[in-house]
Amino acid sequence: MSENTKKIPLTDSAVEDVTGGNVQIVCNKNDHYCYGARTPDVRYEFQSKRAVDNFVTENYDYYGEAGIFQAMIDAGIITPMN
Repeated sequence: MSENTKKIPLTDSAVEDVTGGNVQIVCNKNDHYCYGARTPDVRYEFQSKRAVDNFVTENYDYYGEAGIFQAMIDAGIITPMN
């Protein structure tokens, strides 16, 4: 990184939007779901944002975006939304 590069701290809401790779999380008063950047129309609901964050952090490199959602479904962390 260049010495002239200006670093800007991220807000909590900016950090919440991306948990790892291309996994996006929406977590507000009305909505709690996640989706992949490549498949934004396919959404998954969850009960624990922390569980999603932890699973993605620990397993994203292994599964990638293509497999991380199925792995979280298999682990009971998320469920597909209708």
